[in-house]
Amino acid sequence: QYDATSEPQLAKRCYAKSLMNATNPECWQALGKRYTEIKEGTRAVSALNKAVELEGENPLLWWSLAEAYCCLNEKDKCVDGIRKVGIKLEKLVGDVKRREDDMRKRAYLHFLGPLHRRSQLLAMHTWHCCAKLPADRLDSRL
Repeated sequence: QYDATSEPQLAKRCYAKSLMNATNPECWQALGKRYTEIKEGTRAVSALNKAVELEGENPLLWWSLAEAYCCLNEKDKCVDGIRKVGIKLEKLVGDVKRREDDMRKRAYLHFLGPLHRRSQLLAMHTWHCCAKLPADRLDSRL
């Protein structure tokens, strides 16, 4: 089993990487997670706050921050972080549903709409053709 406390160098490497990519929230998250694993809660919270500052809509970053607060036994902040995870996930689900609806509408307009219009035209054409036939021939065609 992996023991993060035996590898403090990993946290140092993640810190160096986060400094090289200071605008990349994933680097700050990796650093914060490593600090959480080696029980450096204050440093973990600092790094994860930077990640959340860069990409506040990402529920995974909020989850990592909540874990770091739990590591510090700051239960109120931990619970607040978990609530924010729920809010961000609800927003993502809503966005996905809106995108699905939009894609369905676009698909209908692009593919099914013209097909539906063509079938309506065909039905109208067929009706007009049949309407011009004598009654005895019309019954035999149905």
